[in-house]
Amino acid sequence: KETAGASVIHFTEGTFVDDRRTLGFVAGGIVLCLAPVVAPDAPAALVEYWAVGEDCCEMRCNFDCGTARDLGATTAVTERRGPLYNKAIAQAMSVYGLNSTDDAQLVSFVNNPKAVIADIWDESLTIALIAMIMDLCMCVVAGLVVARVLSRAGPRDGFEKSL
Repeated sequence: KETAGASVIHFTEGTFVDDRRTLGFVAGGIVLCLAPVVAPDAPAALVEYWAVGEDCCEMRCNFDCGTARDLGATTAVTERRGPLYNKAIAQAMSVYGLNSTDDAQLVSFVNNPKAVIADIWDESLTIALIAMIMDLCMCVVAGLVVARVLSRAGPRDGFEKSL
């Protein structure tokens, strides 16, 4: 199982999100939703993949995040696993008597993973562009401050003669 660096996962036909074991974990005013992804031939007690989303489920049912409910949905993109999702997984394991692998992957089911990846790139480039513009502005301001300070100090005797 080598999916730690993957961004898109294609599950086998018949794989589904077990929305009967949905958990809605309330944190910071949002509901983190998760439910185990179950393969037709795998034991349901050991969870290797969790479908996740925000504000798309009830506390213990109705997981409706992304395309997870679509018939035949087998394509997902990986999601970052943060401390709140770790708490949610621990709670789901306790509530439903599940076991989860330590390196269980969080995924969001999507119809078009290329569009999701393109959106991530667009957002990243926008952030980088904003950072560059802010850096340029700071450099211009710093340059103006230095020029003003140097102009008030007046010319130095040795400096003027050397030019």
